[in-house]
Amino acid sequence: MNLRAIDLNLLVVLETLLEEAHVSRAAHRLNLSQPAVSSALQRCRDLFDDPLLERGRGVMHRTPRAEALRGPLKALLVDVHALLDPVERPLRDLDQVIRITAADDPTLLIAGPLLASLSQSAPGLKIVFQPWSGTDSTLRSLTDGDTDLAISVLAVDQPGLERVTLMHETYVVAMRKGHPAAKRFDLDSWLAWPHVVVSGRGQMQSPLDVQLAEMG
Repeated sequence: MNLRAIDLNLLVVLETLLEEAHVSRAAHRLNLSQPAVSSALQRCRDLFDDPLLERGRGVMHRTPRAEALRGPLKALLVDVHALLDPVERPLRDLDQVIRITAADDPTLLIAGPLLASLSQSAPGLKIVFQPWSGTDSTLRSLTDGDTDLAISVLAVDQPGLERVTLMHETYVVAMRKGHPAAKRFDLDSWLAWPHVVVSGRGQMQSPLDVQLAEMG
């Protein structure tokens, strides 16, 4: 059977027809015309190769095949409804592991308050903080499902990922008293001095470099 040729709406009509065993009542429940429901019934008969509803003395009777279809059909449509419109579970009922990838600084900043809050609102959640190993690696982990959340500096939106701004940080330059750079210190003079890049993965470019490049 070619599943692509099956109209899901046809199964919705069939469920109502099998419940009512009456075309007019089914049409009224579905807010459809009687000819439209009669046409759907004929398509269902062709699909299942069975009369499904047979006319008796003033009433229609479900065939044995129709009776056998009622339970599985109802269960199928319930599953489809749950798939398309899932019931949101309360936080307190969740029992799962959430993996968060973050560098040391944001982890130290949010871990305590986050765990304290979740212990009250979602005690079944288990939080695992995973070490930061660079933007590219983290994006792959998010895409592959190896991590659920990441706290990072992302210069641009990434396809398939949702980004929410958590905070804004500013940089502070610290220097010894009497350092020559302190005189008329500005961005140009800061950039003129030699720099050392501290990178856990040996990367020569940081998110700050990306921002500076955009500034020209």
